[in-house]
Amino acid sequence: MEPSASSAATPSSDEPEMINIQIYVPEIQVRKCLPVSLDDFVWDVKRKLLATLPQALSQAFNYGLFLPPCDGRAGKFLLEDRTFRDYPFHDCVAYLELKYKKRVYKMLNLDEKQLKNLHTKSNLKKFMEYVQTKNSEKVERMCTQGLDPNYHDAQGETPLTLAAGVPNNRGVIVALVGGGAHIDFRNSEGQTAMHKTAFLSSLENAKTLIELGASPNYRDPIGLTPLYYNMLTTDSNDQVAEMLLREAADIGVTDMHGNHEIHQACKNGLVKHVEHLLYFGANIDADNVNGNSPLHVCAVNNRAECARVLLFRGANHMVVNKQDQTALHVAHIISNHQVAEVIQCHNPSASVPYRGTPQYSTRRRLSSTLMRRRSLSQSSICSHDIYRAPLHSRQNSASSASGIGML
Repeated sequence: MEPSASSAATPSSDEPEMINIQIYVPEIQVRKCLPVSLDDFVWDVKRKLLATLPQALSQAFNYGLFLPPCDGRAGKFLLEDRTFRDYPFHDCVAYLELKYKKRVYKMLNLDEKQLKNLHTKSNLKKFMEYVQTKNSEKVERMCTQGLDPNYHDAQGETPLTLAAGVPNNRGVIVALVGGGAHIDFRNSEGQTAMHKTAFLSSLENAKTLIELGASPNYRDPIGLTPLYYNMLTTDSNDQVAEMLLREAADIGVTDMHGNHEIHQACKNGLVKHVEHLLYFGANIDADNVNGNSPLHVCAVNNRAECARVLLFRGANHMVVNKQDQTALHVAHIISNHQVAEVIQCHNPSASVPYRGTPQYSTRRRLSSTLMRRRSLSQSSICSHDIYRAPLHSRQNSASSASGIGML
């Protein structure tokens, strides 16, 4: 059955430009027609599509919208942090396929038998060893022979997520992406290489991924971004956070307890991270589900220096949580006297909030839609089970990513 032609609506000046896209899902032989705004993000449309399917797809986060070859152009998976306006549907029928992400081969005369022999269990294991030992030459050689680097090992890691966890692994990362690894291909927990390198604070790996086109706004199954991951350890490198923010990373992403990035930074005593977040527009008085502001979190965790920065930058020390407690009350209750002293000695008239406009990287195209929405909305994933990891992994993520306390 041939895909039917699309029809684009003629918008008024106040209406979004729309296009009807035919989407075929080969795995379950389903066809859908979705009206899509040209300013919609690919990830959001994929989410909506998955929600309409008659059956769930395993590892839905590793399915992508594939644009088949057309007018001499090679087929490709659409980048999920881009809008549909970035793709030339006017040259072809607006037709896509939802497929599990695999290498898109551009080589001619592929020998299928040779490819099958290349993808043996022993070869795939050997390939992961080359990644782990930073042997970029052998990684490149096997990719050149036709190996598809989009797979999972016994631990659920992909070659790229494994490479991202090895410090200073630029050569292997470049070889993998050049050899057909999808830069947003996720491990079995739904994390991209950007999540891994941000959590481990590997600045060189993060820079390499960004240079190769990775987005700072990829989401894990509970909606968290690489920037959020960078706030989760006490020894996190603030240079990674600053780089992600300059690449227009979303701010205000929340976990299942309503904790923002700035709550996590204060919990872990990341003073420089707090400064970066505030400079790029983080809500200094953001509250979580318990009504706790970042200043409350400082009081709970005895983070006097973070409290000092918050107050200097204009935090409201009179904000109360759902127990009707200010941060000062909390500090006294828990006997965190250092934070209590910082709050008591603060003169609000001496506060100097950030007023300037943040400076963003010129490498990334910042469309008006991106600047308006700061890319993918955090609500777009967390409300749908199709993106959720298994329960045990959600519980593990919750214990490591939220855990701010009892207030």
